[in-house]
Amino acid sequence: MIKVNNTLPRRKILQALASTKMHPTAEEIFAAVKPALPKISLATVYRNLEKMTALGDILCLEMAGKQRRYDATTKPHIHCRCPICGAVRDVESGESARMLLSLSQMVKNLDMEDYQLEFHKTCDACRDAASAQ
Repeated sequence: MIKVNNTLPRRKILQALASTKMHPTAEEIFAAVKPALPKISLATVYRNLEKMTALGDILCLEMAGKQRRYDATTKPHIHCRCPICGAVRDVESGESARMLLSLSQMVKNLDMEDYQLEFHKTCDACRDAASAQ
């Protein structure tokens, strides 16, 4: 939920993020909100994504050398990124919940500020494309 300055562009951006589990890029979010907001610019989307991330309303997923992706789920969870196409998905299992609990305790014990955990696995689409060649 957006905490302050709940503008129409922010509401539409958050709706676009919340409607998918695919962790879209800013460009993909722009394409999703453009039909509802024809006058919106890509710069406005970027600016709002930065503000929403700073407020803790969304997550910005950025790993070194990778394109930023965004997530409406702000509670701790694990991501899996395809090293070929860059698609990011959530890892949802009982094992990941136990791992996060252990990591949270380690982060607290080491007096760390934050962490991001990301696994890498070739997605089905990229694996199928490679098999077809």
